[in-house]
Amino acid sequence: MDVLYGKTDRARPTIIGADAWFDRWNADRFELTEECVKGFGSDVLALLTLKDQAMLE
Repeated sequence: MDVLYGKTDRARPTIIGADAWFDRWNADRFELTEECVKGFGSDVLALLTLKDQAMLE
């Protein structure tokens, strides 16, 4: 949120539950790393790194 509202240009990589991004019946069992970077204007780039290959199946 700090990146979105201009308090910082980049957020540290953070481990969060995959269900924050994915609407999948078992997404709450998985974790991913989220890193946000300020883009142009009001754009924010979110880099998501899945930690478990099973999330892709």
